[in-house]
Amino acid sequence: MLTSSKYKHIIWDWNGTLLDDGWLFVEVMNSILRCRGMDTITLEKYREIFGFPVKDYYLRLGFDFEKEPLISILVASRIIILRGFSMPAILIFGSKISNKHHVEEPGRKGQ
Repeated sequence: MLTSSKYKHIIWDWNGTLLDDGWLFVEVMNSILRCRGMDTITLEKYREIFGFPVKDYYLRLGFDFEKEPLISILVASRIIILRGFSMPAILIFGSKISNKHHVEEPGRKGQ
């Protein structure tokens, strides 16, 4: 059951268009990387390797989409961001997520 929040809107400002938010994406990504036993990154490294298409950025980080689908990684990042705002993890995507993609929240493995 969802509870109401004092927040009514979220503004997604990807890649610092309005705000200098690179530090946030580094923190989120490092949380995801640590949960998977992968090397973390610095803000400088993030700025060096980030690019489009975004899936190439994740490949440069060392993700293997044969082991874990990109959608799982994207969902994990949204959950971490929404938790930071103390908001329910309502995830909206342009396409359906099929049941074959198991998504596990970081830090909740086996719970």
